[in-house]
Amino acid sequence: MAITKDMSIIEIVQKYPDTVEVLMNAGMGCLGCAAAHFENIEQG
Repeated sequence: MAITKDMSIIEIVQKYPDTVEVLMNAGMGCLGCAAAHFENIEQG
């Protein structure tokens, strides 16, 4: 399964744990907060 812009941030992190470092380096510091459940990768 590929990562798409409409996937939630938490969904991506759960399916692909190696993405945490990439997302953090891109400025997405809220990977474990409530917003990560509702924001998709495009919004984040």
